[in-house]
Amino acid sequence: MRKLKKMEKDTNIQLTIEQFEMVEKVVLQNKSAARLLLFFIKEKAKHSTVKLSYSEIMERLFISYPLVRVGIRFLQNNGYLEKQDFRTLKATEKPTFNLLKF
Repeated sequence: MRKLKKMEKDTNIQLTIEQFEMVEKVVLQNKSAARLLLFFIKEKAKHSTVKLSYSEIMERLFISYPLVRVGIRFLQNNGYLEKQDFRTLKATEKPTFNLLKF
């Protein structure tokens, strides 16, 4: 059997009512985007910027690559994440995800 990576201990996320309502709105529209949004909020609390590849995000959230792509596009189109043109990045560079509403 394949061994699963040891999962990191989860930390509590404290949200204001406004932030919770934003997350709730995203949940109703797109569940994978909501998981990504909560993930970015948590990462943003630890670091000033979030620099991860799509595959790293996929591995951490245990969701598929297409769900990560669609979720990120949804968050960008709805003003939660800064829009970026990832085609300009070199293969070795990781995209920087900037939250706009938090």
